[in-house]
Amino acid sequence: MKTNWLDLDDLSEGTYSAVYSDVCNSAGMREKTLEPGAKLLASPSGVLIGWARTAVSTPVTDIPERPYCGEIDFIDSLNVGDVVVLDWSRKPVAARGELFSTASVGRGARGAIIDGLLRDKRLVDKLNKFPVFGRGLRPTDILGRVAIS
Repeated sequence: MKTNWLDLDDLSEGTYSAVYSDVCNSAGMREKTLEPGAKLLASPSGVLIGWARTAVSTPVTDIPERPYCGEIDFIDSLNVGDVVVLDWSRKPVAARGELFSTASVGRGARGAIIDGLLRDKRLVDKLNKFPVFGRGLRPTDILGRVAIS
């Protein structure tokens, strides 16, 4: 059962990532932390605790008839307390920017972890309580390059 937003906020105030790494080690999940190279890209807070909501991109070459339909469906599936976790490693394009981040906040998501890139950093920073971790920044949009299927 998921806890509510306030419980996750309380939890984030009293812990830090090394504790979770140690818990994962004890549970036999020894490689369940961020890989080197991932860093806080947006938001003043470096704390992100929530329920992982995952998606993987697939490279494409054509602009679809319904652009961004997989990404919009993914955002629509988010619940309060979710953390967006994206594998966008197959092509060097920005997985998230202002619009998808704002929509995620509207659905109650707490932040994002991207094995990939972010665009619109200055605007995502303005969301304030939506930390985004990833590999770097790039303005290149996903349209006609990658998609969630």
